[in-house]
Amino acid sequence: MPSLLLYGHSSYEIIPLIEIWFQSEGFETCILANKVEAKKKIGILSSLNVSVFLEDSPNVCLTRINGDPEITSKFVQYLNSLPLPPPRLNNEANGTVIREKEIVKIPCRYCGALIIITENRCFNCGAVLKV
Repeated sequence: MPSLLLYGHSSYEIIPLIEIWFQSEGFETCILANKVEAKKKIGILSSLNVSVFLEDSPNVCLTRINGDPEITSKFVQYLNSLPLPPPRLNNEANGTVIREKEIVKIPCRYCGALIIITENRCFNCGAVLKV
């Protein structure tokens, strides 16, 4: 089962591209969560089947393909031809950790000025906010 690492993309971005490619090749597609099933009838009792499994990790999407070897190799060539951005650097690997903090502000019950919820006094009127 061939596997590809697609850097800088998530399965939500890749799945529509997979669906478009298979439909252009005459396949019917069915998408369920992180799996794309593609089926193409080639005779009365025979068909080509390909399954694509996508697994998201930070900054990379692991794509595993299972099915007809000829179609699989054409599909891998298509995925390799996608214009993908260069891999993003993991900031924790080079010693830099970025943390985001949400600051919630509430109006002072005395003067109405917006103050940070963790403050003890209003910066505007000096009222004590917590008992």
